[in-house]
Amino acid sequence: MEARPKILVVDDSLVELKIIRKRLGEEYQVLLAASGAEALELLKKDTVDLILLDILMPEMDGISVCKILKADEATLEIPVLFLTALADAQSIVEGFAAGGQDYITKPFQADEFRARVKVHLELRQAKKQLERYAAELEEKNMILQTLLDKMEKTVRTDYLTGLENRRSATKRLREELARMRRRGESGSLLLADIDSFKNINDTYGHEAGDVVLQLVSHRMETAVREEDIVARWGGEEFLILLPELSLSEALHVAERIRETISQEPVLYQGEKLEITVTLGVAALDVNLGMEESIKRADQALYEGKHQSKNCVAYCGAEGQCQVCREA
Repeated sequence: MEARPKILVVDDSLVELKIIRKRLGEEYQVLLAASGAEALELLKKDTVDLILLDILMPEMDGISVCKILKADEATLEIPVLFLTALADAQSIVEGFAAGGQDYITKPFQADEFRARVKVHLELRQAKKQLERYAAELEEKNMILQTLLDKMEKTVRTDYLTGLENRRSATKRLREELARMRRRGESGSLLLADIDSFKNINDTYGHEAGDVVLQLVSHRMETAVREEDIVARWGGEEFLILLPELSLSEALHVAERIRETISQEPVLYQGEKLEITVTLGVAALDVNLGMEESIKRADQALYEGKHQSKNCVAYCGAEGQCQVCREA
């Protein structure tokens, strides 16, 4: 059974308190206070849905009490209806200014009195309901946003390595080219391929190949800057975007990646797997565009694979590819 709304009546007249309790007691829970101080003390221990507050009271009048209520977070939202024998506009204005929602003039007309109390309780209930709906909606929006963020991450992330996938890397390349055009800056990209990866899968199985892919991915990320993008381009091939780095600077990064990956073997079920990579380096050229820049890095990678593997090769401004350092 739903609890009846609770009303606090504050009036220094015991007669008025009894009359009001008689008129409202059948429908509502009615609490009584004979002074402002008593009302404030009561509200420290109990909560109510509506306050009927006499304006003219000794020691602390209703307007002063209302100001205290509206300054307290715990009682701020409780609607206050002033009870007044004063008909002058000034008292009514002061009551509204103090935070009162309405006023009822004494002597009370029974039907009007009950109607005003009912309206303000319904408004209070409706506001609470809206606040609950708003809180629920906010919670659902947060859950939805979390799901959308996870979905977005899933869409742009390679499930095995946790790196950005080809789709995401392509988007980042386009964004970087647009930024370079605006600012007139340079940039480079690398394509890296794990050497003899098919032999690893054929000899030790695809699970071993997955372990190698994961470890190589991790080592690549440790060898580059935070602002660089490492992505799984496909199979055992990776793309690394190096914003604001010239071709010569990118060659140093490529060599660091090569050394980082080859410096120690990958342990798999007691076996030591010697892992190396070959890297192709090219400038990310705003004039050539994304596809041609990638093609040049791929040509450099092919040249490195063709000549020796475990090396860094690059494609120059004229499209000439050569190995710059061998293992």
